[in-house]
Amino acid sequence: MHILYNILYFHKSCIFTYHLPTQNSEAPFEYYQIDSMIQKALAKKVWLKCGGYIIIERTEALTVIDVNTGKYVGVSNLEETVLKTNLDAVKEIGKQLRLRDIGGIIIIDFIDMHEPEHQRQVLEALKQVLKKDRTKTTVVGMTGLGLIEMTRKKVREGLESMVLHDCPYCEGRGKILTPESVARNVEKEISKYFTKTIASAIMVEVHPTVAEVLKGEDNDNLARIQNLFNKKVIIKPTTEVGHEEMKIKEVDIDTLV
Repeated sequence: MHILYNILYFHKSCIFTYHLPTQNSEAPFEYYQIDSMIQKALAKKVWLKCGGYIIIERTEALTVIDVNTGKYVGVSNLEETVLKTNLDAVKEIGKQLRLRDIGGIIIIDFIDMHEPEHQRQVLEALKQVLKKDRTKTTVVGMTGLGLIEMTRKKVREGLESMVLHDCPYCEGRGKILTPESVARNVEKEISKYFTKTIASAIMVEVHPTVAEVLKGEDNDNLARIQNLFNKKVIIKPTTEVGHEEMKIKEVDIDTLV
């Protein structure tokens, strides 16, 4: 309902009644492909018609948009290919800014252009596209590194804020520790655990990818760990534990025999 309220309140003048064909039994979102459009608006990579693509990265402070030629190789020289890709990117960037409702500081990294006239064309094309935006936008200009700085007024929550939340595994970093890094952390926790208990055996529950590293080939790494502490260590792989998580508990060694 929160999403619906935002859409209805801020886009009242744009709402129309649509009628599905009587012979079509699909739900409206499926018939008009709304779900697929929302998924595209949430994607990090957006393909351009020419074969290039843009990458949209959002942070707390600003949004960065990177333009790449991708699969587009052009039909003439490199400069023309770069210009064509950048001009195509301008149209998509204007669309994505409105669709995602991106606000604040925006940095656009277009593909390097050596011709001043090409730089002028791209900058002018961006300004023209942004005129279609009802939200106030300001193009500051192009830096010495070829980056275009602009701002777009924050009016409300963006699409991402309404339908996404931080990943519980990476906590918004977008990356997680490698199994090898987690395994090292597990060994440290095992060492700490043995300083606080007189138990002769423990069970360590970890993600299967981490368990594989802890055991090693032919269980040689597990043998090393057990010899190091002179204790019985049981590694239990389980998907019920997160990639960077672990559970350590004492076990009765008699029950293991």
